[in-house]
Amino acid sequence: MIRAIAALERVEAIEKICVIGPRDRILALIQQYAGNLQNNKDTFVLEQKDDLYQNCMHAFVSLIPGYEEGVELNDAAIFEKPVLLVASDLPLLCAAEVEEFLAACGQKNLDYCVGMTEEKHLKRFEPSKELPGFNWNYLHLVEGNYRLNNLHLIKPFKVGNRIYLEKLYQRRHQKSLMNIAATFYDFAIFEKMGFMPVVTFLLMELCVLCRHLGLEPLVNLFRRFSSKARLSRYAGKLLKAKVEIVCTTLGGSAADIDSEDDLAAVERRLIEWTQ
Repeated sequence: MIRAIAALERVEAIEKICVIGPRDRILALIQQYAGNLQNNKDTFVLEQKDDLYQNCMHAFVSLIPGYEEGVELNDAAIFEKPVLLVASDLPLLCAAEVEEFLAACGQKNLDYCVGMTEEKHLKRFEPSKELPGFNWNYLHLVEGNYRLNNLHLIKPFKVGNRIYLEKLYQRRHQKSLMNIAATFYDFAIFEKMGFMPVVTFLLMELCVLCRHLGLEPLVNLFRRFSSKARLSRYAGKLLKAKVEIVCTTLGGSAADIDSEDDLAAVERRLIEWTQ
């Protein structure tokens, strides 16, 4: 968390930082590692709510001076206000990658920019014969293999179905059959996404399975039906917003700590990966 805050502090475009979680523990950590921080931004620490959606919205509206519910309907500046959402478990995040992401987002007129990183930029974080690393699944698209990273630039008030972001985040790891089944049900039945989005989702899951089995020809066959543009369009339909994928190249934003093995790999190779 401290390394993520330190990276955000070095980004000029960021005006304020809001950290949300167990407030007392976070404040203690910030005080303990104060020497690693510049303390050059207004930084707020808020107690966490019941779920991710509530946390994000609580943090967002807390950054709007004097916010009252509904004021955004009569204030275009608030209605259009963006916020950068970043996970805290990103010890390899660097300011340059955040700046790369924000610069790319600034070239587009979107409600939600979803960060992704291509596999070729993440190879250096994978295990070698001698050293531990991250073992990741990828989205196999016609343009290449991509991993969702942890950078999201969003205008919350312009995303009509923003509460669904909670489900998307909870199910982001599609190794779980329960996550796959729940996502399929939502797309096909609950959200009524239509035939092609459901088929695209199933083909992307087949790609993951085929790669795991070493069936690369089938991966290359099925990936032809999935593209960044198509995924952006389907995400926009699902969230009722203008959505697009924005890619970064440095990779630290994709390396979130999901297990003890991930943590051990970072501790072993931190100097190598941050040089």
